[in-house]
Amino acid sequence: MTFAIGKIFHLIQVTDDFQGLDAWYQDVFGAIRYTDGLYGFPYLEVEKRNASLIAIASTCIEPISPAFAVQGWEQAPIGRFYQRFGSHWYSIAWHLDDPIDLYRTLLGHEVRFFGQGGAKEEPTPDDPLFTHPKDTVCALEFMDRKSYMLADMPDPRFTDPAYADIGWATRTDLGLEDMAYLTVTTRDLDRARTVFVDWLKGDLLGESSSALTATQDVYVRVGETVVQLSKPLEERSLAGMDMAKNGESLHAVAWRVRDLAQAREFLASKGVPALDQDQHTLLADPAGTFGSCFRFTDRHVTDLIAQ
Repeated sequence: MTFAIGKIFHLIQVTDDFQGLDAWYQDVFGAIRYTDGLYGFPYLEVEKRNASLIAIASTCIEPISPAFAVQGWEQAPIGRFYQRFGSHWYSIAWHLDDPIDLYRTLLGHEVRFFGQGGAKEEPTPDDPLFTHPKDTVCALEFMDRKSYMLADMPDPRFTDPAYADIGWATRTDLGLEDMAYLTVTTRDLDRARTVFVDWLKGDLLGESSSALTATQDVYVRVGETVVQLSKPLEERSLAGMDMAKNGESLHAVAWRVRDLAQAREFLASKGVPALDQDQHTLLADPAGTFGSCFRFTDRHVTDLIAQ
């Protein structure tokens, strides 16, 4: 295998309030939108959706909503997702090199793929690759950063020399340091480990469990990102209720902050109350985060893993 996965391309968050979510990220996180005025943004006809790309520290979020005013929105991929799951995290997208090698590798494991807008044609090296979520635990996307399709999207994480000097911890009172990890819920940790370690060439970091989230967890580094594979242990936990309602999925995004008490106070001032908390991690109420699950922690991932 020759493919190599790198930095997160974007994490898609589906909402019914695209403009509100886009503005919320800028207000709370100090996010930098970099798709203003570019072709296809915010509206893209082939997907009948509105979206933006916003950079936050080392990662990127794509707030997205069906274009409700456009006829046929409910037949496009985002529209179908919204009708079934409502406002929720949608997928993890990574940059990589040699996408065709990854495509052929995953085909060998009987993974189904879709093209942009749900097309099923054979991909070229410039095309985004979308996996069927039932085959890879959650929906995944892969795209070569050198693709001509991204030429008009100057991601500041790669193109702006001053980006590395941004002081995210003081940009807003959230005290953001960076994304900590992504949580993918699963019914079968062995199967999830096979997908993320064996198929995607991730590095197994360790295992742990959490009384706060009521999950058994496996940590895998895929490219530059840590993915927490989590099996809910209690039906009434946030992770348990999410999986019961929505199936296996990208469940939550955890952000590392400088001071958890300060972050909790700031989030509350922005209409984001804490649903639960332990000494080091806060679970935000999804009602305040546009329906998707967020966590905030003052710990590094290595501190969360059982030694």
